[in-house]
Amino acid sequence: METLTLTCPFCSVQKDVPHGGGYAPQYTECAGCGRRYIYEPVLGGVRCLDPLDADCCSDPECRAREMGASGED
Repeated sequence: METLTLTCPFCSVQKDVPHGGGYAPQYTECAGCGRRYIYEPVLGGVRCLDPLDADCCSDPECRAREMGASGED
């Protein structure tokens, strides 16, 4: 299993998280400032984002709403 090194976009504290592959964005909480942020694996690294700055494709909650709201049964 790979390890990603994240850098908090608010206070720059770093932490390592296990990563089993895939590119789906996820939320995590900073151990330094306690704020929640998004990390998104990308080719060659990882992006860490303030949820207020993330587009819908990079926000796990927005992605779930948009991809699950087809209206077709």
